[in-house]
Amino acid sequence: MSANMELLCTIQSASLGVSRELRRLDDELLERREIVREPLKNAIRAALDAGVPRKDIASAAGFSWMRCYQLIGGRASRS
Repeated sequence: MSANMELLCTIQSASLGVSRELRRLDDELLERREIVREPLKNAIRAALDAGVPRKDIASAAGFSWMRCYQLIGGRASRS
């Protein structure tokens, strides 16, 4: 095998390794995000169940009601 071919094989192998590791890290990050967001999601749901107005929930969360709605999985809400 020529030196160039060996270098190209090394590049291909490294590229595949990087791709696998990036996929693993993406999966880990998604899982960790869900864990970190869970207390906020629970607090938003509790506020909805208690009848707190959506605009007040959004204001307390620091983002739009639509973002709150997305965060809790599009759950139907009251108020």
